[in-house]
Amino acid sequence: LFPMLIPTTDHLPPAWPLEKLVRHPSKRHAGLAWVAAERLSARMMYDREINAQRAALGLDPVRANAMVGGLSPALVLLLWSSLWSPTASDWPDHYSATGFTIWPGPSGQSPSPELSAYLDAGPPLVLVTLGSSAASNAAALFDNIAEVLDRRGRRAVFLVGGQNNVTERLAARDDVGDFAPLPQVLPRCSAIVHAGGHGTTDAALTAGVPSVVVPMVF
Repeated sequence: LFPMLIPTTDHLPPAWPLEKLVRHPSKRHAGLAWVAAERLSARMMYDREINAQRAALGLDPVRANAMVGGLSPALVLLLWSSLWSPTASDWPDHYSATGFTIWPGPSGQSPSPELSAYLDAGPPLVLVTLGSSAASNAAALFDNIAEVLDRRGRRAVFLVGGQNNVTERLAARDDVGDFAPLPQVLPRCSAIVHAGGHGTTDAALTAGVPSVVVPMVF
């Protein structure tokens, strides 16, 4: 899902501390930077603990599980558009870009009757969702976006992912829900505020809805 985390000598790792000093690194420089990034990832993302459990199950160890541990030697599907992030020149031939993949939601699920009624009750509204990034404390950001939209007099609907992102301000609203299938909701919206995830980006582009992207990976 994350092209910026697959090692390549074409560029430096994301957020590399020396990136601003070395705008166009040599391939050797980039390669060494990725080795350092993998070692840091292994330390921060619990390679030792994961591999202890794998050993107990008779499985081979993984290296840098969060970056390269899941990359198959047979086939790696890159779930994004090459127009959005080009395939690196040194990636193996079995790395294949599929284009974005839109998740329509659980099979057969439609927006709730309450949400459908709300969508139809006035002019097209602003959809606010932070996707999987909502797993990391997004409550304050939902709160801030609600305040801005209220001040501008814009109708909105907030898909917050779970009650842990419902603040006192949001709890008093009737336009807050956990989830709705975006391909069915977006065509009835005037805009979307989101975190820039692949699926949400593609759904917004497919629906032709303007986006305001608020990145919040970490």
